[in-house]
Amino acid sequence: MSVVAFPAQPDPTPLPGTAGSTTAAAIERFLESRTAATTRAGYAETLTHLAAITGPDHSVAALTPEQYAAVMDRWQAASAATWNRHLSALVSFTTWAQRQELLATNPARRLERRKPGRRGDRAIPRARLETLFTDTAHALRERVLWRLPYGTAAHSCLACSMSASVTRSASASLPEARRFSQAARTGRF
Repeated sequence: MSVVAFPAQPDPTPLPGTAGSTTAAAIERFLESRTAATTRAGYAETLTHLAAITGPDHSVAALTPEQYAAVMDRWQAASAATWNRHLSALVSFTTWAQRQELLATNPARRLERRKPGRRGDRAIPRARLETLFTDTAHALRERVLWRLPYGTAAHSCLACSMSASVTRSASASLPEARRFSQAARTGRF
């Protein structure tokens, strides 16, 4: 297997058949090739910034990783999702330009996607739960139904189905109904 090394700096001479292809013209052709208007609009913001950094007469074949890094510096402090969205625009343009044989190297090769941050803990604070469970403004049945999933780590669907079966058979002396009623009176689950 042979490996072809990328040159350290791209050759500023355009590839055959691409003479006079400027970055601005290539960006315009690329954006016209996108069918979804939302994709076009999203990519346009990033690629307009690339065109501003490179200048109007810059050759596509001479794009460098440093120019791509300068584009991405604009979103250095942005969230991972924003960074990745703009990086995707650059990578899509690069891939398109390589398929059109406008670029011989990948100027985006040094840029890396960021890992999205973890979403915060979405659990309800324990103090808020206790207030909810002991608030007498709500009927005992509702408070028991709210406490059941938390006290037993049961899924909410299980708690609802248990509630329905207990309601239907409350007059029958099923052991489940008795245990559920007793738990509701004492508040212990």
